[in-house]
Amino acid sequence: METIRGIENQTIHPIPQDEQKAIHKAPRFSREMLQIHWNQPTESIHHWIRAFAPSPGAWSVIAGKQIKILSSVPAAFEIAGEPGEIRQIQQQWYVKTGD
Repeated sequence: METIRGIENQTIHPIPQDEQKAIHKAPRFSREMLQIHWNQPTESIHHWIRAFAPSPGAWSVIAGKQIKILSSVPAAFEIAGEPGEIRQIQQQWYVKTGD
C-alpha cells in the first residue's frame, strides 16, 4: 500500500531500467532438460512436474517408452527401492525418488 500511495502522492519516482542488463526472454528449455531425474528429492520432482504441465511437459522413460507426466502427488510414506523404480501399492502407482 505504501508504494501505491507513494505513486499517487508523487513521493516515489520511477528509475529507468538499464537496458544493457535487461533480460527480455527466458531461455528455451530443451527436451533433455525436461527429463525427470528420479534421484532428486520428492518435493523437487513434484514441483518440476507441476511447473512444466501440461506444456512443454516433464517426462520420463517407463518400460522403454517416453511418457509425459502431467501430475503427481507425493506419497505420505517411504517407497522401497532405487530411484526411478516403479511400485504398485493398493492399486496406486508410485515411483521411488531420491529421498
